[in-house]
Amino acid sequence: VITYTVTTGSGCVSQDTARVTVNALPQMVKTAGSRGVCVGSTITLSNASTGGTGVWSSSANGIATVDNNGVVRGVGAGNVVITYTVTTGSDCVSQDTARINVSALPQMVKTAGPREVCAGSTITLSNASTGGTGVWSSNNPGVATVDNNGVVRGAGAGNAVVSYTVTTGSGCISQDTARITVNA
Repeated sequence: VITYTVTTGSGCVSQDTARVTVNALPQMVKTAGSRGVCVGSTITLSNASTGGTGVWSSSANGIATVDNNGVVRGVGAGNVVITYTVTTGSDCVSQDTARINVSALPQMVKTAGPREVCAGSTITLSNASTGGTGVWSSNNPGVATVDNNGVVRGAGAGNAVVSYTVTTGSGCISQDTARITVNA
């Protein structure tokens, strides 16, 4: 009970009272989940706070968006704050935040070089992509193999896809492919 008392100069007193109800805040817990994501990829945050309705929001949708299920999608490189806000039926609000780092993808360029080779012969592919470590691979080593320098050796007639995959230090991946025909 809150009381407001007024006293006149001659000592007369008047009072008014108001009964105030203090509502509890929602029970907040710390948001769980990874704090890093690559541009174009997603991570999922979770929050088990109780006592009201929870809503996710992003401080910068140009860096990362978040949906109603806590799924964060990287949009552009940078840092963003994802907030989980719980509101009770009596409009009491509690919040928890998670700082998310959105990492850029490696800069990918198109693989250069011939796309046809004879069985037993070699061709060389090159790729000048930047921003991470590149690795060559073949989806069909029985048709074509590739070494760490992009040298493709025809193993048997057919088609193979040779990929150049670049991975950044933060685990973001970009890939370019070259379809190779191996002639008998």
